[in-house]
Amino acid sequence: MPHVVIEYTRDLVPTPAPAELLAAIHREIVEVSGAPLSNIKSRMLPVDSYVGDGDPSNAMVHAEIALMEGRSEEAKQALATSCCALLRESFAEATSGRDVQVTVEVRDIERATYSKHPPGTIADSSPGP
Repeated sequence: MPHVVIEYTRDLVPTPAPAELLAAIHREIVEVSGAPLSNIKSRMLPVDSYVGDGDPSNAMVHAEIALMEGRSEEAKQALATSCCALLRESFAEATSGRDVQVTVEVRDIERATYSKHPPGTIADSSPGP
């Protein structure tokens, strides 16, 4: 933890370079939440099937960011807002002239129900801002 999953409709081209986009999101997570960079795990997943309002030209980008519980609502909202801006900027060329919804959800991971191997590798849960 933290975990980041970015889903986007496959027809959004050009697709941002995953390493660059994910590194930018990692920097935001570290700055806003105080989570250790070494604990962040991220992935970008293209979505083949997407139905919005039925218009086939519509598309979406969605990021889910899961953090160990303990961050304030304000910190989580700041992270959601900054990451949404990063996604909009990163996908700007691909979304130009299209109806595209860009969303970010920041949610808590409950320490009591989270398991990680090897043992002892979950960072101190002292929340950041």
